Amino acid sequence: MLVNRKRKVLLLLLSIALVITWLVSEATSQDWFLQEVYTNIYGVIALIGGVMGLGVARQWGGFKSYLGKALSFLSVGLLLTVLGQLINAYYILIVKVEELPYPSFAEVGFFGAVIFYVLGAFYLSKTIRLIPSIKEMSAGKKILLSMVPVLMLAITFLVYFRNYDSEGSTVAQVILDFAYPIGQSIFATVALAVLFRSKDLYGGKMRGAVILLLLSFMLQYVADTNFVYQDLAGNWVNGGYGDLLYLLAYSATALGVQSFGFPKPVQVTPAAEPRAEAGK
Repeated sequence: MLVNRKRKVLLLLLSIALVITWLVSEATSQDWFLQEVYTNIYGVIALIGGVMGLGVARQWGGFKSYLGKALSFLSVGLLLTVLGQLINAYYILIVKVEELPYPSFAEVGFFGAVIFYVLGAFYLSKTIRLIPSIKEMSAGKKILLSMVPVLMLAITFLVYFRNYDSEGSTVAQVILDFAYPIGQSIFATVALAVLFRSKDLYGGKMRGAVILLLLSFMLQYVADTNFVYQDLAGNWVNGGYGDLLYLLAYSATALGVQSFGFPKPVQVTPAAEPRAEAGK
């Protein structure tokens, strides 16, 4: 447990340092170099979190168990965001574009991360056999669970896309504009459902980790929706508050995955996963 605690402290301290860097960048907003450096380095939290997360997934048997699969997919999702940021860094530092192109090859990383987060949430739900357990939930929880995706999509379309104009946009851009919030509403809803049944996830010991993942999914939803909104309005600024939202989302995901760690590797078998079957 000490090793995992040290890793979480490292991630937390690094996140705080990057937030402070952002504040300094904002305080010296005329410093173009500092803004551009910041927008290209904060993804390091996703890189470190993704690599560490794969180690945690290995503790749970990797792709031999549902939880191992969930943590693997979430970790790869973090690493895919790094790919997206590296491609954006190429546009900024090498091509020297004044405005990041959207969509671009960076979407392979960023939207790929959304797909892997959905897969991660799916396999997390498999660890507690979520579908059968929904029948056991109270009426209030069922209503709340059904309202989450509805509210998220309603906020997205009524507030951000109320005056949406696809004129001049490519087909790929229109698809991505709507696919980002839809995908995120899916994994946020699944995470909330898992939280409701977190007492079934290893005796409730993982509740804190699930809460962090739920928070990270919500932050990712806000960050991506904000990006689409600012891009449509032509207001996106590298190193602005939008990048801070992404930093917070990456940090919460990395800390959430790391919170599933155990003091030493374990042999994952069907018996090691209460109310679950070992995945193949």
